[in-house]
Amino acid sequence: MKMLSDTQVRRFIEDGFVRLDDAFPRAIADSGRAKIWQAIGIDPDDSTTWTRPVVRIGAINDEYGTQPPSFGEAVNTPTLYDAFDKLVGR
Repeated sequence: MKMLSDTQVRRFIEDGFVRLDDAFPRAIADSGRAKIWQAIGIDPDDSTTWTRPVVRIGAINDEYGTQPPSFGEAVNTPTLYDAFDKLVGR
């Protein structure tokens, strides 16, 4: 688990955001991204289908319910919990 450094905490205070590399595994990101492409009905490998500058979607309903497990897994990692605790407290 990567811990949030004191420098990153200061950057968050100064800038209002901080980048967290490797906050969750690549496989979770790949799964979530695939679900989003599917939900918006656009082919990630065919830029001719990218005809709108913004595409909004609601909840993604699938066999798991209203949110694929990858989204829940992505926001519940030890790295993110450490960052949350350091930035806003336990």
